[in-house]
Amino acid sequence: MKQKQIGFLLLLVFSLLLRIFFLFVRQDMWHDASFTVLFSQKPLPYILSGNDTHPPLYYLVIKLFLFLSTNEFFLRSTSILFWILFFIAVGKLSGEMFGKKATLFVLVLISISPTLIFYSLELRNYMMGMFFVVMQYLFFNRMKNATTKKNLLLFILFSCLMVYTHYYTVLIFLVEALLCVFYYKKNKELAINFLFSSVLVAIASSFLLFYLWMSLGKLQSFWFKKITLWSLISTLHYQFWLPETINISHFIFLPLVFIIALVSQRTKIKYELLMIFTIPVLFMWLVSHLIPIYHHRFFLFFSFALYMLFGGLFSEILNTENKKKAVGLCLIFILFIALSLSSVIKMKDTLPKEIYKSQKKLKQMIRTNDKVVFVHTSPFSQTPYKYYFMGYQNIKHLLRTDLTERERFTAGGSVISENEILTESRFISLTNYILVTDNKTFDIYKNKLGYNLDNIIFDDGGLVVYDGKKY
Repeated sequence: MKQKQIGFLLLLVFSLLLRIFFLFVRQDMWHDASFTVLFSQKPLPYILSGNDTHPPLYYLVIKLFLFLSTNEFFLRSTSILFWILFFIAVGKLSGEMFGKKATLFVLVLISISPTLIFYSLELRNYMMGMFFVVMQYLFFNRMKNATTKKNLLLFILFSCLMVYTHYYTVLIFLVEALLCVFYYKKNKELAINFLFSSVLVAIASSFLLFYLWMSLGKLQSFWFKKITLWSLISTLHYQFWLPETINISHFIFLPLVFIIALVSQRTKIKYELLMIFTIPVLFMWLVSHLIPIYHHRFFLFFSFALYMLFGGLFSEILNTENKKKAVGLCLIFILFIALSLSSVIKMKDTLPKEIYKSQKKLKQMIRTNDKVVFVHTSPFSQTPYKYYFMGYQNIKHLLRTDLTERERFTAGGSVISENEILTESRFISLTNYILVTDNKTFDIYKNKLGYNLDNIIFDDGGLVVYDGKKY
């Protein structure tokens, strides 16, 4: 086995061990991840009827995995599977565009990126979409050199897969269309094949127009950001480091490396990589002044171009004959690695850890035939509770009426008012139950209904009450 192959495998094993570590020490199933499971369990007609704001492919994939297990670690590890595929795909693309020396630096950067560690454990469609985008661009890059039937068909296939995973991925077509214009005089065949492929992908993806139309009413405001120049700067940082794990050193250092990467490298590939990331960002930044649909995490699909741009810069350590430049780049690379690792270390303490520990504790206390009512004051607690108590037949989930319309949509379920709590006989008739509540609902049960609620534990969403006896 060649040394470079051994290095590739060692990096892959290291990155896997790092992710397995955070799989167990990072947060449990929070709202979005729990929603993925609950939504994927729905019947196929429901999933395919535009009942979520994202395309259906990822939910269909998770639905297949649910036949094997509903265990949270198993389900979250599906993103690690797509991380492995993404790792291999980036290595392949980088090798074809830059060469094997640059690929080593690129793979080091993506292995220790806090942002990529986070999303390679997230039970959402980001890692799968990132893999499909890289593969799509890999075959576009091959079409630039030689348009074979294999390259054309695989380009169409991965184009369809990425579009059915996330709507933002379609922005890569803007970049490829511009590249076709730039290369038109030298490579007319590329432009013709790209146009032909795009038409086929548009036809194959036409179902998504219906799906998107059906889901427009479900767009949620917490996805949207106010658009400023800071939005662009924070988007750059987010592709490498999570906001919770950076300080002023990270903030200043990254833009400087970005500028050095553009100025220092002589290769024309840097302009292509710059376009892959900046065009989708700038396009959506402009559009979002009219329609607020900008969020920095949605540009993760194009972040591979930034890692390749930086990897190409650091590879000049091995290529340049200028010793001063080599030493300078080596110091920058070491500092980049140090800042990334410091952020990785902070992830263990700054990101939510065992945020839903009480669900597990309560699950150990409740028998499957117990009658249980959860009165939720937050949709972000209701969805994980629904996941952790799947299979319990006598559990009801209710929401307080003082929630906003957006919060009610996010959580779903029945809504109950204070008067209904006071008058509803089913609450009094229950023999044993758990109540997830806040101080207001706690006061209703103790002072107005006369329940003995002295035996309580505290939960992130309020008070968890598990004594159902009246005075």
